[in-house]
Amino acid sequence: MLPRSTKLNVVVVGGYHADLLVHTERLPLPDKTCLGSRLQIHGGGRGANCAVAAARAGCRVTFVGAVGRDAFGGMAKALLSQEGIDLRYFREIEGIATGATIGIGEGNIVPKLLVLTESANQRITEEMVIAAKRSITDADLVIVEMEIRPEAVWTAIDLASAAKVPLLLDGGSSWSLRSIPHKPIFVFVAGLAEARASTQKDTVSATVTELRARGYSYVILLDGVTDAVFSDGETSIRRQAKVEKVIDRYGAHECMEVWFTLGILRGDSLMEAADESIQGMTECLRTIGALSAIPRTDRFL
Repeated sequence: MLPRSTKLNVVVVGGYHADLLVHTERLPLPDKTCLGSRLQIHGGGRGANCAVAAARAGCRVTFVGAVGRDAFGGMAKALLSQEGIDLRYFREIEGIATGATIGIGEGNIVPKLLVLTESANQRITEEMVIAAKRSITDADLVIVEMEIRPEAVWTAIDLASAAKVPLLLDGGSSWSLRSIPHKPIFVFVAGLAEARASTQKDTVSATVTELRARGYSYVILLDGVTDAVFSDGETSIRRQAKVEKVIDRYGAHECMEVWFTLGILRGDSLMEAADESIQGMTECLRTIGALSAIPRTDRFL
């Protein structure tokens, strides 16, 4: 348990995306064009969302990532700098665009069609992570997400593991259990459906048991947009964000997993950390735009 009098040092290894959102009355049919709403552009990406969530929870945050030399890259650096995030390892790469997510929603429904563009996020290398070794090994928490090159993810896990630094791994929706190194992971987050498929287990308890056997201390399984299962191996609890209408889901899960992990590091029980983190997630689901939706809190100070 880390004392609340200390300001936690957090290193995030992950991606930044500009979230481009548009809504249409009806989704277009093949070979047809339809009129959409005003284009909305927000800062986001799993890595950036985690970094901002940690910064707004009072942590000192260093971000290891990359953008292109373009307008979205400038937007990324401006938004993250405003949060006081250390960008010394946040590289600008020539010849490739900054990451973008294109989302299309029907009516006022949260976008279900999402496309990630090829971007600087796929150019984050092992060498870029190793350059941040001192910051990683001196951190109180390392956060890694899997929308960047796997080699960069594995390098960050290796460095954190060797230094015995707690690590939060966001498995996203495209991870494979077989591909993840057998290293201690403090908190592992993944979609429930993906976890079941990868572990080949039918129940939540069996899935958690399999993940715990790999050395994951805490497991969070996401069941849709509003539900999550939290487990420490002995106890599993399900929590739901109580929202009448989901306005936007960008950033909500990242806020939740960061708040949960900070709570556990500060000595909260599983139930306390889960309840607090769901509150943060609920606030995000009520607001459009990932970075603008993530709330500030002094709960972990």
